[in-house]
Amino acid sequence: MTTDHPPTDPDGDLPGLRGTRLVDTAGDAQPSTCIVVGVDRDPAGQAALATAVDLAGRLRARVVAVHVITLGDSPVDLDGPGWEDGLRAALAEEQQQVERALADHPGGWSYSAWHGDPADVLTRVAEQQRALMVVVGRHGTGISDVLHRLVDGSVSSRLVRGCGRPVLVVPHP
Repeated sequence: MTTDHPPTDPDGDLPGLRGTRLVDTAGDAQPSTCIVVGVDRDPAGQAALATAVDLAGRLRARVVAVHVITLGDSPVDLDGPGWEDGLRAALAEEQQQVERALADHPGGWSYSAWHGDPADVLTRVAEQQRALMVVVGRHGTGISDVLHRLVDGSVSSRLVRGCGRPVLVVPHP
């Protein structure tokens, strides 16, 4: 079932965050828990999604896939014509990747896209959903990745310190 909502909190329970629930399925079984997974189009995000789907299948858990929209989702030229169309296309492509990965998952799943700080969004969604755990990918070790982590700190490190739920960090593939 596909449900479109205005860009606000999908469940009404996360004040101060803005997101859009794009897909929500009930699943065949009634899962007793859920796993929140941070997803994006890069290999680390895809590895995290694959790991979360595998774990959720074994645990009969619902998967709550969360994407936080960043400049990395945008076309390179932010001032160029068609920038918004490029962003929409990139987000649609990611949603399709998540849908394919979760198509056969029997425990139900949802996908939502948010604006905000990734660690804060994942923490708040995990709390709201009473998630068993949060799964994220560990991004590369290139110079730009290292510099970014020095400035902002890594999402996984910030989750481990502040989430209050178990955090599974999937190594860079």
